[in-house]
Amino acid sequence: MFYPKLTRRENYKTKKNGEWYSSNRYYRKEILVDCQYRCVYCDITKSEIGGDDFLQLDHFRPQSLFPELGNNPTNLVAACPVCNRNKSNHWPVGKDVKESYSGQVGFIDPFEEESTSYFHITAKGFIEPLKPPAEYIIKILRLNRDGSVYKRKARMLSKELYFLASKAKNKRGPHVHRKICELIRNSEI
Repeated sequence: MFYPKLTRRENYKTKKNGEWYSSNRYYRKEILVDCQYRCVYCDITKSEIGGDDFLQLDHFRPQSLFPELGNNPTNLVAACPVCNRNKSNHWPVGKDVKESYSGQVGFIDPFEEESTSYFHITAKGFIEPLKPPAEYIIKILRLNRDGSVYKRKARMLSKELYFLASKAKNKRGPHVHRKICELIRNSEI
């Protein structure tokens, strides 16, 4: 339900000469697909944010520090505007370090490690750290901002309602199941 395992495609399109395209917009659709149409940081989905037009491309390793990765699609991830702005040019591990975090600080590369090893979502929708550098990420990106917590709680509630609807379908007949599903689809969740 939260933070699915992400897999980056093996090859992105290049120009005939083998170079990356100069505009990251060329890779937008592929990056969104690879990120499963969610912010890799707060896990908000395209439907929760209002569509994939509202997801942005973030240079995981900041372009200002790693200009050589500026056009490289393997350095791009999907991010909501708030996480993208909060992350900005933060890169506390330094330019010469291959890893994306060191000790308590840094960022988890969502294509290298599973976020569920670092974050736990509580029943109330809050993200709690499991191990470093999760606490740093939660603080810097403000992952427990009100809107994000609300959307995570709504996602859990929606899943529970669909579960109850499937049980109702088995016990009370298809008309109850259809009515519950219709209520869920028409709700603000």
